[in-house]
Amino acid sequence: MKYIKWGVLGCSADVMPVVRLLNEMEGSQVVAVMDDDAAVAKSCGAELGISSYSGVQDLIDDSEVNAVYIATAPSTHATYAILSMRSGKPVLVETPLADTYWDCVRMNRVSEETGVPCFVNFYYRYLPYFDAIKKYLASGAFGEIVSVELHSVGVASETASVGSELWKACAYQLDLLQHLFGVIVEAWGVLDEKRERSALSSCFRFETGIPGSALWVNCQHDGAPSPENAQKNEAGAEGYDGCWVQITGREKQMHFSLSGEYPPEISPADDVFSASEIAPMSDGHSCQPLLREVLSDLQGFNVCGCTSVSATAVYWTLERLKGE
Repeated sequence: MKYIKWGVLGCSADVMPVVRLLNEMEGSQVVAVMDDDAAVAKSCGAELGISSYSGVQDLIDDSEVNAVYIATAPSTHATYAILSMRSGKPVLVETPLADTYWDCVRMNRVSEETGVPCFVNFYYRYLPYFDAIKKYLASGAFGEIVSVELHSVGVASETASVGSELWKACAYQLDLLQHLFGVIVEAWGVLDEKRERSALSSCFRFETGIPGSALWVNCQHDGAPSPENAQKNEAGAEGYDGCWVQITGREKQMHFSLSGEYPPEISPADDVFSASEIAPMSDGHSCQPLLREVLSDLQGFNVCGCTSVSATAVYWTLERLKGE
């Protein structure tokens, strides 16, 4: 079995859970870290007992590193991924993949030229909750799909702009929709320009011909839907979390949570698919299944489909929704 030795670009607090998961997986170990802040890199390296750098190329050139996890500022993702791939080292890139659709195209071109894979941390598609839904839809038991509707309302954190968090949510959820229903080939959107681009209403069409619509809203108040506020809901609706997808078919309808807070609901009930058997997602780190797939691909056991090529379709769609 090939042993994957990771170099990690970026040492933020959000990165450390991923580092721990990589170290826990068989045949995987983080051997070096890098951060623009030399003191942060040194502290992180000392905590993990591994090499630390303040220069990107220094980490990439480390002979012990044979794969790179990129978790730096989004504006650097394309450049760092290309440097790594040209050095023969596969990359796993945090979302967003890049700043623009054309940066994604550049990354794809270099990956194709070098034969070095570029993976993206679009982890939704590998979660058991959504995987079960995909398999059910693919079985044909649901029947013909007429339309898809997505509704996502979240609370923006105090440390990030409303707009940046909106685009991050859009990207993850669009990737899931395209994983379930096919690539989006037409898309239109209307932005709320007056309030920090905090709301986006859109409509689109999948390659399968299925029409879809989506509403994304990021609020900065305590009344937005959340698991905590769901408990306060007077109606006591178990599935109320503000982030959901509804699939309407000729014969059936399905409603499921984007946060996995409750089992999918199918009406009328289906003997082939028991939605109640799909447990809500656990509190474990959500990207773990994707990391397993990436690692398995790098070790030659299977092929992980969550690459920069599949992700590029998401950013093509986003640019059209934003009118760019």
